[in-house]
Amino acid sequence: MLVKVISPRRLPPPWRADERDECFIIRDANGLPLAYVYYNDEPGRRSAVSKLLNRDEARRIAANIAKLPSLLRSARSGEGMMAAAEERNEVA
Repeated sequence: MLVKVISPRRLPPPWRADERDECFIIRDANGLPLAYVYYNDEPGRRSAVSKLLNRDEARRIAANIAKLPSLLRSARSGEGMMAAAEERNEVA
């Protein structure tokens, strides 16, 4: 008899963003790479290929991707929606 154990989460949190040469790698808790965000900070080269992000833009995107599990968890529990409503002064 073959029993398959299914993990409740395939990409367990926390996720982290590790910086490498010209990219940030977002990894899950097991070290599995989930996303790569590339950048280039060489001024002359960046102007030739204007679609590349600079380091700061790539870092911010990578950090936001790494926050997704906690944002989803808070949204499921209602905390995220409640905080957003409070910011808009919709909660009495």
